[in-house]
Amino acid sequence: MNKLSDFNLAGTNVISESVGKMLVEEMEQDVEQTEMLESFKEDNDMANSADLYTTVMGNKIYYSAYNRFQPYFDASISLTPGELGLPAGAGAYKIPKVTGSPAVKIADGAIVNYLNDNKGSVTLETETYGQGTKITRRLIKRGAKGFIQKLMNAAGESTMRLVCKDIANGMVSAALTANTVTGDISYDTIEDAKYNIVTSANTDGELYGFYANVIALSSLGKKTLLKSTDFKNVMYRATVPGAESQKNTYTVWQGLKVMDFDLISDTKGGAAVHAIVLDSEKFFVFFKETNLETFDGRLPGTAGDMESIVAIDVGMVGLHTAAGAVITA
Repeated sequence: MNKLSDFNLAGTNVISESVGKMLVEEMEQDVEQTEMLESFKEDNDMANSADLYTTVMGNKIYYSAYNRFQPYFDASISLTPGELGLPAGAGAYKIPKVTGSPAVKIADGAIVNYLNDNKGSVTLETETYGQGTKITRRLIKRGAKGFIQKLMNAAGESTMRLVCKDIANGMVSAALTANTVTGDISYDTIEDAKYNIVTSANTDGELYGFYANVIALSSLGKKTLLKSTDFKNVMYRATVPGAESQKNTYTVWQGLKVMDFDLISDTKGGAAVHAIVLDSEKFFVFFKETNLETFDGRLPGTAGDMESIVAIDVGMVGLHTAAGAVITA
């Protein structure tokens, strides 16, 4: 096994390339990780290229953080430049609003409405999120690969935490104000929020066809819901033999998939947010312009200390604001 000290420290990506190379060597010796390694190699012309090593390192950091914050991405429409038919780095991206139009029975002379007719689009711009890690000369000399990888994983989690916080607060801001339900989270206010979404209509009175399928709970909302009489009654019935009940879990509540959005910090209309009810296929877009990348720099004024920076370019925007409803105190 190579040590970090075996590599030329004059390289531009010595940390991520070095640790990435060690990860590749580990994957080659592990049958279960061989398939993962082959998928990384597909994006590289040479199996021993620096691009492969940094790709492996960046992907490992990204998916480590992704698994920790997965609910935030599952509640969004996740897109990449390729899915929009545009190159990465375009700067501003226009995303069309695709919503339903009432179908008609086809007859001679009938006018057929198009799905995307006069629906417009939203414009999204990306920003760079990142976190630096200080890699000291002594760590490099000791070949402390495991510790350096932990530092970079922590940087990845820090970066993705900020991304997900912006996703959560972006949803709060984007949700149509007219859909807001006040009076704390309860069985009734959840049903009111669902009703506001499914009855949303365009200026011609035609229903958009939104379907509320997710409830994202803030920390305050989760505590309030779990302590409510409504919730306790349902959980009690779940333990009574023969009673009509749901399972003694709350992964699904009132037909909505429950997700923890502990990172919500913004208010709506000046009131604390308890939850966001939404149509996850229509409400909010999370756009990943680049994969999580790592690149190195030299810390000035130090004796050989390096920095390895983790960064990702993403953007987010509300697509159909009427497909979301916020429940507040």
